[in-house]
Amino acid sequence: MGAVELTTAIQGLEAALGAPLGAEKAAIPARLAEVEARVATLLASADPWLARTEPVAAPATAEGPAGNEAMLDPVRLTALREALAANRPRPARQLFAELRAGLSGHFGPAVAQAMATHLDALDLPAALRDLDEARSDTAAAPGVPTPDP
Repeated sequence: MGAVELTTAIQGLEAALGAPLGAEKAAIPARLAEVEARVATLLASADPWLARTEPVAAPATAEGPAGNEAMLDPVRLTALREALAANRPRPARQLFAELRAGLSGHFGPAVAQAMATHLDALDLPAALRDLDEARSDTAAAPGVPTPDP
């Protein structure tokens, strides 16, 4: 994939940047170009893996608040939060797909859509922030399950 080569290139750039004035300064542009090339190679090799990752499923339909209550199981909501916090994209995306309608019903469609966007981009910390902010905004609302952080 190129991760080892990228690490080596970064170490070379760090050495050039940390060298005394004049000693390695001329090498900085070349080392920076090498790091950029290695990053491009690594990203290109990740494309097939990213292509296999399915986007977050569209929201399921639910009949009224009782349906949303049933879909927002506190145990699964806790599991979603834990997967997001542990930066585990596959279980986070799967749990989110299962809970999306309930999340939308309890926290609003904007929260569910924002989380879906972050999950599609594999930005799990941002999705976790969305969930935590929504929970804190509705913490006083009756009937809203709140997972343990």
